[in-house]
Amino acid sequence: MYTVIAFVIAILISTNSATLNKVKTDKFDSYSVFLNYGGQKVSKLVKGNLENAVIKSKVEVLGEVFKKHIDSIKVWPKLDIVFLIDASSSVGEDNFKSELKFVKKLLSDVVVDFDHSRISVVTFSSKDSVITNIDGISKPGKRNNKCLLLNKELSNIRYIGGGTYTVGAFGAAKDIFQHSRNDTKKILFLITDGYSNGGDPVPLSIELKKQGVTVFTIGIRNGNYKELYMLSSSPGEYYSYLLDSFEEFESLARRALHVGRFSKYLFWGLKSITCRHKGRRLFISGQQCTL
Repeated sequence: MYTVIAFVIAILISTNSATLNKVKTDKFDSYSVFLNYGGQKVSKLVKGNLENAVIKSKVEVLGEVFKKHIDSIKVWPKLDIVFLIDASSSVGEDNFKSELKFVKKLLSDVVVDFDHSRISVVTFSSKDSVITNIDGISKPGKRNNKCLLLNKELSNIRYIGGGTYTVGAFGAAKDIFQHSRNDTKKILFLITDGYSNGGDPVPLSIELKKQGVTVFTIGIRNGNYKELYMLSSSPGEYYSYLLDSFEEFESLARRALHVGRFSKYLFWGLKSITCRHKGRRLFISGQQCTL
């Protein structure tokens, strides 16, 4: 039996267990307060329950939590990761590019090749536009490597436009994970900006989680926080994240995926990206993959 991991990104993580328990007890009524509090403020509920609360921005809180998840993921030598990327009309082409940058940044310190981590990327919009653009899990190959993935394959993915057929994206993920290896960590990232249409994706997510997949969901702007919460791994408040804008989304990526000037993590806009292929240390620069 293989282990699959589904990560859904949660909005407020409190160090106070009583507050977390209240979120679980009140479910979405209290959770909506946490999900929608803005900039440099905390809700009255949080202020009232946390005597020693430190007021931080939402992105700071989320970034700290997300970074812990990412750091724990990267210690695994073998990962099978599926990214579900929203390409609907409400996202827009520029924000779609931000979603792809997130994928690149997250993989910047992951060894991607046949023997280590394998990556699949699915874009989705309308019912007839669920596209498995990259599939290193179902269709692994010795030629698959990080240079090819980051420099060519991701760059070739095109924006589609249309609806938000999330259930179709989860169906594609289920098919992909059937080919996952037994000795890997299985992770799913959903990035979306809207309410799903065309069917309920939650049952498929439950199936994946029962199989061991960890699901992270990131909702941006108009994301359905109740659905994202149900799609996420448990506890939902640790794995589902709702952000107010794509600017916050990019800020989250910078905070969670970069730890310092001399870190192994890369800056969002850095042109040269380290990768490994056949034991050699390679760099991507422009359209070239060079030693």
